[in-house]
Amino acid sequence: VVSTQSTGEQGGEIEEEEEERENSIDEEIRANNVFLKMVNETAESLSAEREYFLGLLDEANAASEEAGGRVMACCGKANLLLTSKFKQYRELCYEYEKTTRKMTADDMQGFWELILLQVDDIRATFAALRKLKELNWVIPKSPMPKKRLDSLSSSTPIKKKVPKGKSAAAKARDEERRRLLAAKRQEMRAKLQQSCANPDIVIT
Repeated sequence: VVSTQSTGEQGGEIEEEEEERENSIDEEIRANNVFLKMVNETAESLSAEREYFLGLLDEANAASEEAGGRVMACCGKANLLLTSKFKQYRELCYEYEKTTRKMTADDMQGFWELILLQVDDIRATFAALRKLKELNWVIPKSPMPKKRLDSLSSSTPIKKKVPKGKSAAAKARDEERRRLLAAKRQEMRAKLQQSCANPDIVIT
């Protein structure tokens, strides 16, 4: 009985130590304004990209209406993200730092990861625009799909496709997306802890 009680007491002590450690990390993150710095640095980077391509809008429009439209669409998405989701996240940062709401570093990190999905999408579009600029805004033509119906007899009945569940490829994409999100979460946690140890480190 004594051995059982001792084991239970040790388990309780370990849980308390773990909770104290997490609370300590939370306090360090609050004190260093880690999340606010993170959103501001990302906003500055996206704003610079947006302004760069807006400066190229006339050049893109001169090449083609479609090229100019792509620039406007991407800059519009970036502007919407900066003025909506980023603004909301900053407000959460202020509340988190003042501890007016019961939020943990994990909560803030989770909210940020959702925003990062949109940030990564916009950055990928900016990267595509850079490649398009290298091509002098000439949009490559997509190859025309071959018509299969030409080889079919007019008397051959066309079978209707029966909707199925997710294909193996779709399931693989979902699994890859979950894996990338888990990896990003682990990387972000490491950066946060490193930033607490050295506040001068820039998180991107």
